[in-house]
Amino acid sequence: MVHFSKIRDFGELFEDTFAFARENAKELLKGYAFIVLPAFILLGAMQVLFMGQYFDALNTSISNPGTLNSTLLLGELAAAGFPMIIASLVTYILLYGFAYAFIEQKLENPLAEATAADIWTKLKAVSGKIITTGLIAFIGLIALVFGIALVFAMLANLGGFGIFLNFFLGIGIIIGMFYLATLLNLIIPIRIREDEGFGEAFGRARFLMSNAFWQTFGIVFVVSLIVSIIQSMLSAPFAVASAFTAFQTASMGGGFEKPALWISVGSVIVQAIVGILYILPIIAVYLQYFNLKERKEGTDLEAQIDAL
Repeated sequence: MVHFSKIRDFGELFEDTFAFARENAKELLKGYAFIVLPAFILLGAMQVLFMGQYFDALNTSISNPGTLNSTLLLGELAAAGFPMIIASLVTYILLYGFAYAFIEQKLENPLAEATAADIWTKLKAVSGKIITTGLIAFIGLIALVFGIALVFAMLANLGGFGIFLNFFLGIGIIIGMFYLATLLNLIIPIRIREDEGFGEAFGRARFLMSNAFWQTFGIVFVVSLIVSIIQSMLSAPFAVASAFTAFQTASMGGGFEKPALWISVGSVIVQAIVGILYILPIIAVYLQYFNLKERKEGTDLEAQIDAL
């Protein structure tokens, strides 16, 4: 059994991330099927309908270039796409909420089965912190982007020297964004586990991650990369088939053909399957949170027993 409260090196973090998922695969799949899968299926159906509307609008614009009202067309697509955006937000809140709730449930009762009802109860308890953290981060990002754009514009007025400064400022911003993104990964477990507000959790994350940025960034990056590669491998055949069908008919002057039903259904199935994999980076983050906590505060019971 994987114990979270333990000091780990990078290799152990990586191994235990997948070990925890393997140990709890049955409970994960069952909970995912009840809580998240229906939302993914609904989202997939909405995406299929939207793409049908998009191809219809695209073909209309090709066949009637002089009579088409582009503003009206964009308005219709926006109206059709808005419910899909809302459904997407709800789906991914459920997905990430499920991941955090499942881990919290296993931390609370490691030997008991995490039923869908237990996970749902825990999800409702932690969802507020997840949503507010996301909103604060989003608002902060928008403010930061506007601030950066303003600084770039001011420096650009300085001529060649301003361009020189903008180059190094851009490098600094990229590094800063990586740091903040890594920090943000730790904030949600801290808010959930330690019942902190966003500001306190931000400071706490900085404290825990001091002298451990590369390990924290590395484990999240590597696990997320593996998930992305699996997603790309599963999605690629359907994406290629869809593009080939659309452009083959367009090249023959028949407009862009909608993807075949099997392509659309296959894409939805892949999206639903890949969703469960998104718990892996969150497991890695939790393991790293406990790893840093044990290193900073020295409460690793196993290490203390070994030292006797």
